[in-house]
Amino acid sequence: MPLIPVKTPKVIKSIFPNYVWNIDTTEKVIYLTFDDGPTPQITNWILNILNQYNAKATFFCIGANVEKYPDVFQGILNETIGW
Repeated sequence: MPLIPVKTPKVIKSIFPNYVWNIDTTEKVIYLTFDDGPTPQITNWILNILNQYNAKATFFCIGANVEKYPDVFQGILNETIGW
């Protein structure tokens, strides 16, 4: 699957002017977000990869999945709190 860079349209930025849309930096950084979990197969794999590379990420969890897999959600909390 090819990666396609996406930029937020200017009209959206004008509707929400108090949001942070860009951060100027000279550092080479990437911000990882995951928004389809938690699910046992994928979430645990992602957490292992993040640990391997000492990488950080933001998880946006679906409430129904949190209820269905509370132990996986707790794993996210255990691994990410204090980053």
